Amino acid sequence: MKQVDRSSMLRWRFHDMRCRLGIGKGMWGRLAASAAFLLISIPAFAQEIILPIESLDREVILRWTKAPGDTFTANERGRIEQVAFFTFRSQGYQPNSFLNGAILVGRGVMVGGAGESDVEIGAANDLYLASSPPATPPLPPNFDVAGVFQFGRDKIGVAFTQPVDPTTALTASNYVFSPPVPVTGAVLQENGQTVILQLSSNLNAGLYTATVSGVTNRDGMPLASSGPFSMNAPDVPSRLNISDIYNDPSLYMGDTVAVFGQVTIPTGGRDITASNGFIQDGSGRGIRLRGGPVYASVNSRGNAVLVRGVVGTQIGLEILDYTVIQLASGLPPLGAVVLPFLNVDDRALPGTFVQTSGHLGRVDAIADPDEVRYYTVSLDTLFAGYQVWRAQAETPTAFTLLRTYSLLDTTWTFVGDQRIFDDPDSIIARGSIPPDAQDDEAEVDVPGPFNGFTYLYSITVFNAVVDATVFPFRVTQFDTLRGEEGVISPPVRPSQIARSSHPLLSEVRVVPNPYNPAANFGQQVFPGAPRVQFVNLPSKALIRIFTASGDEVRALEKIENTGIDTVDWDLKNASGHEVASGIYVFTVEASGEKITGHFVVAR
Repeated sequence: MKQVDRSSMLRWRFHDMRCRLGIGKGMWGRLAASAAFLLISIPAFAQEIILPIESLDREVILRWTKAPGDTFTANERGRIEQVAFFTFRSQGYQPNSFLNGAILVGRGVMVGGAGESDVEIGAANDLYLASSPPATPPLPPNFDVAGVFQFGRDKIGVAFTQPVDPTTALTASNYVFSPPVPVTGAVLQENGQTVILQLSSNLNAGLYTATVSGVTNRDGMPLASSGPFSMNAPDVPSRLNISDIYNDPSLYMGDTVAVFGQVTIPTGGRDITASNGFIQDGSGRGIRLRGGPVYASVNSRGNAVLVRGVVGTQIGLEILDYTVIQLASGLPPLGAVVLPFLNVDDRALPGTFVQTSGHLGRVDAIADPDEVRYYTVSLDTLFAGYQVWRAQAETPTAFTLLRTYSLLDTTWTFVGDQRIFDDPDSIIARGSIPPDAQDDEAEVDVPGPFNGFTYLYSITVFNAVVDATVFPFRVTQFDTLRGEEGVISPPVRPSQIARSSHPLLSEVRVVPNPYNPAANFGQQVFPGAPRVQFVNLPSKALIRIFTASGDEVRALEKIENTGIDTVDWDLKNASGHEVASGIYVFTVEASGEKITGHFVVAR
């Protein structure tokens, strides 16, 4: 295959091709083995494709570069990502309690699962249809401090009874401690009610009082009381932020550590005898608690606790065989980090309290009879691949689809960072015989391109959608563009390279064959005056045309060094009269050799 001269490449930019491309991985969690594909989104604008065309002897090569998002491996194409919300029947959730295809909102903790991203639901109303959100409980009438508590080795949490005005609540000087603590900054937790104060060093153990002033709620109401509010920093060894453990698990594995946090999933979320729950601290990371006695202090989302136990791993990182010290109660529940469905990944934020939504695909009660999983997928518009089209230059809007390169299968062909489509010349009929054809009839469905015709090639982008209402999930291609809406090549004219040496007379053909201007298949006539073409001729040749009975109709000469390998015949005899329909025989003589062939004229 000849190399493309990059200096002759044309660079095309297209900005709005009606490709409403949605997402992609950044496109979702893992897929069950029976699902089919992974797709990645790319923006619908500012895409760039380099579309070089190379017209070679008897073939056309079309190349284009990969667009953004076209970076998938074979394994990535083998799965659609999904998120599984899992919860327990004891919380009131039952299989098939939601409608397939509906948008399901889930709020819970990200945990590693069996092949997909799992979000563990820990309380009623944390899983609901987007069209039927749970009622929001009324806020307390007074705006006050709900509690002050240690929220990490170098963090203090100040919780309020109502959502705060961020400008006043994040002013560090509004919080005064005795003994003094080195406050360097503040952030607002997702619930809008808990301010996390960052200290410049670890908080020393001891009793503290805090005075809060200048903070208002969202409506500008001042605090009912400025304090002082008491806070206990327990005197225990190996105090850590939960993020410290995730940053280097091997450093702490098997060690006894102390972490602070507020309950996000109560240990009694499944049943009152269980001791499996989650806490999350001011670093924004959470961790599972497993194996301790049933402590009432870790059964309420309103409680902040210090947990001391051994770092281990059964399903992700955990604190095992733990003991608990309660630090505060009556706090507003922590808010979830709201993530787009396509960004939920069980490797990204394990243990973290998150919220996302997706279209429900199926509901399964798995091996544990008390556990129910709600599998969701995205129904966003997804970039799915490219299509290659061809049209004759004389009818530039009549494009024919040649090939689909789809992320939904494995039809990609790589040449470095480029795609390649080889469109062989159709001088030899390769089509199918019509079903009602006689045995002696020639193949007629010839796809082209024909020598001598001028063509345009086009590349378009198409999208797909995941249908979550069936299982296995169905992926449907849609929003396919027409050829004239894509990136269109300059005119291409195949087989214009003359054979100056080593003539291959066996490859000489007449095109189109048959010549039939009334045919509704293939390319049966050249535009303009009636004519056929003798193609793949050597540099110098003599052509004679005869009737089936042997009478000579016309003689044509191929002149040496014309730079092309074709000769046209206008379908007229030597006297200038149009020939009749029928079978014609031709001979070609060159360099002392001679070949014979035949073709059909059907007027």
